[in-house]
Amino acid sequence: MASCIPIMGLVLSLAVIAGYICATATDHWIEVPLVSTSAGLWRQCTNYAGVINMCSDLGDVPAYMHISRGCMIAACIVALLAIILAIVGFIQEIGNTKIKIAGVLIILTASAVATATIWYAIEKATYYDDLNLDYDFGYSIIIGWVSVPLAIVAGSMLLATYSRH
Repeated sequence: MASCIPIMGLVLSLAVIAGYICATATDHWIEVPLVSTSAGLWRQCTNYAGVINMCSDLGDVPAYMHISRGCMIAACIVALLAIILAIVGFIQEIGNTKIKIAGVLIILTASAVATATIWYAIEKATYYDDLNLDYDFGYSIIIGWVSVPLAIVAGSMLLATYSRH
């Protein structure tokens, strides 16, 4: 019988990957109220008169955007593999090692997401500060930020797997 803490870590890992996917896929990493614009990793959207929302691909982007995209995609893939590994570890009679590896992988994804979100935030803040434009960080990047400590907690819970004899 598995301990409750690693199982809670697995459940929390599911919430973490949902946060990663939501943050990666949505277009609200940064919002500029003056021009009713929001942008994510893939496209920028402008809301005209509160009625029409026009979105366009970002096209040619700086290196930090490519790195942020890569970190977020890698985190989603590795987190998914970690969850599968943890499930297999729970199903098998002797799966402690797999569960612990899954815990380490989930914690590593937190570093990738932290890198992506923090670097993006610094670059965009510098850009908009130089233009003297007000900006807000949108829900997408906040979900990414919240997912980082949750991933650390989830990975730690998976690492708390006890030894079965």
